[in-house]
Amino acid sequence: VTVSVLYWSFRQRGSSSRASTIPRDSPLLDVPEHAMSTGAVRDAASDAPLPDYPIICGLANLGNTCFANSAIQVLSAASPFVAAVRLAPGRFPVDPELQRQFRDLTRFSTVRQQVWSATQATLERMQLATTPYIAPSAMLKAVAVLNDRFAAGQGQQHDSVEWLATATDALDETFQVDANARPMADALDAAVQAAPASPPPSLLRAQAVASTLRSIDAANDAEELRLKRRKSPSVRHSGYAPPRLHRSPVGDVFRGLQVTSVTCSSCGSVSRTATEFTSLQLAFPTDADRAAYAEKREAEHQHAQQQQAAANNTAAPHTGSSSPAQRRAGGGALMGVITLALSSVVASMRWLWCCVGGGCCRDYGPLTLDEVLWAHYRPVRLTGDERYRCHSDKCEGALRDATKTTRILTFPEVLVVQLKRFEYGAYWTSKIGDHVAFPLDFTTAAGQLQQGGAAAVPVTSDGSTPPLDLASYAVDPAAISGVAPPTTTHSPAAAPNGAITTYSLAGVTNHHGSFFGGHYTAFCAREEDADGAMPGDPPSRFWVLHNDEKTSQATPERVADSQAYVLVYRKRPIDAAANGAAVPTADEAAAARAFLHRDTWREHDASRGAAADARFVSRAWLIRLASFAEPGPIPTRPCYCTDERRMTQCLVHGTEVSDADFPPVRHSPAADELGIADRSNRHFHAPARWSYVVVPADTYRRWEARFGSDGPAVDAAAMLKIQQAEMRWRGALEKAHLA
Repeated sequence: VTVSVLYWSFRQRGSSSRASTIPRDSPLLDVPEHAMSTGAVRDAASDAPLPDYPIICGLANLGNTCFANSAIQVLSAASPFVAAVRLAPGRFPVDPELQRQFRDLTRFSTVRQQVWSATQATLERMQLATTPYIAPSAMLKAVAVLNDRFAAGQGQQHDSVEWLATATDALDETFQVDANARPMADALDAAVQAAPASPPPSLLRAQAVASTLRSIDAANDAEELRLKRRKSPSVRHSGYAPPRLHRSPVGDVFRGLQVTSVTCSSCGSVSRTATEFTSLQLAFPTDADRAAYAEKREAEHQHAQQQQAAANNTAAPHTGSSSPAQRRAGGGALMGVITLALSSVVASMRWLWCCVGGGCCRDYGPLTLDEVLWAHYRPVRLTGDERYRCHSDKCEGALRDATKTTRILTFPEVLVVQLKRFEYGAYWTSKIGDHVAFPLDFTTAAGQLQQGGAAAVPVTSDGSTPPLDLASYAVDPAAISGVAPPTTTHSPAAAPNGAITTYSLAGVTNHHGSFFGGHYTAFCAREEDADGAMPGDPPSRFWVLHNDEKTSQATPERVADSQAYVLVYRKRPIDAAANGAAVPTADEAAAARAFLHRDTWREHDASRGAAADARFVSRAWLIRLASFAEPGPIPTRPCYCTDERRMTQCLVHGTEVSDADFPPVRHSPAADELGIADRSNRHFHAPARWSYVVVPADTYRRWEARFGSDGPAVDAAAMLKIQQAEMRWRGALEKAHLA
């Protein structure tokens, strides 16, 4: 199917979008009648109607820029990323006062403005294009400002993963706010206690995650204090600074949390650290990893056979993997001797081939993504030169053997998986060309996306591999903090933290060639409502191959057979009903998008009589409600940057503007007088009119009952305090001659 057929079929179909269609009698949305139609919902930046068809547009190669084109295409296939860019408060208004507020209250810079504007413009041009392809010149130039190696027209090939990370990091840092686990956990504890008898599952999960982080920070704080007391018994504070967590509209799409535990083999003490990750870089498993994985699979297979035999009250059948002794016992002594001799000859030949020809000494079958993930998260023994220095009271800093384990605490909405195909050595470099079988999507036997009915067995589109499920790599929060999240049945492996752990493939970046040169292409999954689909039915998925300017339809078999370099997965529950109130409905997502595309502040200012009935919702959370599978509870605070041990206060939550709230500034008499020069402890908040969206109180209460909140709702009185704090901030900056 050529690009012209794909391109015009969706524009001439005229069907309404699932994400922007709301029943007129829905109680979730209080909007004017004209806002109910898809065509009436306008884009705040281009003033163009939101398209109701998937993005299918080629990108011109501007001189070996296929590495960037493939990255842009897979990003465009991740709908949460598209929503975060197009709906985040990154639309730069003409109003100079708002521009100044945004510059003063955030880490906003001209470079990041260029990246944001170029990314928004590129995605909108791709979705509204009237030609088969466009030139992404603006986005390439904006990213090249951050890293001049990516400048277009140089004719040099670069790593697609590195370009993707540079672009997304810039988008993340623009609206990034810091967070501290302790006040976050305290607020969620209070919210759970104030909630009704049955708090929403999403609120309980958020409490379990925050309590886990708080427990890890408290344990590390106590360990550092213990070390200092060994040197000086008079020490009263450790000075331990927990790692900073970050939140932003784009960062929330890709960011997850991992917990690394090191267990001492001598005393059994466990040391834990929590770190953020935005992608998984997976190395190819070694022969030892493959052998261990094969034994694990064989043990699971035999266990399943034993359970089936016990259920049928019969003996477990013999398999082809039985031991040589078992085979000899069933075939007679002579046959056993012959078999043993032949096995020895074959083993000797394979050993000789291994030593001389470099072949594999054992055939482990096709390499799968599940095996690569298992090897990545396999516990590591720390021995020899890698021994762990244990600071427990028993070991007192001695080097000990230990075991290091990494598990996932929070699962990102969009999971980026990089297969590390390129090897770097002191005297050689090479590319690993092994094929990795990866899951595409889970379907029922009828071929439809599984939305309910746990009795159906999920399989992929080609019927060869199970869905991507990371439940077996999840950490149990109750084992660390004692706070147990609600359990669900949406995952076959039953994740201990109750989160959605299943993913469907959204995009694939392929690298064709060798280490020294090649070409990048991308497969992208696009979704469209099927003709005659009923409300609530899953969309139909089809695959598109993007090869710079050329675009064509691809089969799932062709995608599964590709030599993937980057896999982009989107979180998707197998059974939405089993996850309770955590998964937004189509009506809730559509309502969130409609509010995000309205000028709710202008409506609020024009109707002062109804101001007391208004509630102010975080724009970042509304974006998650519109596009995420798990938006989480409603945040009622713009951040959790307060650090009680350093006695610094956020400008929103403090009664006064503290000197710690200001970014580093140049020396001046006014700045020195205020004591705000050269500060490194910074707090950032976007203006309230950018960070919040005004919604009716009834709508807010329905959302709060479904997803929970981390504190009291932001009403008119609370918003007035926030705006007054912003005025104090700007006033202090003006005194310092920084405005």
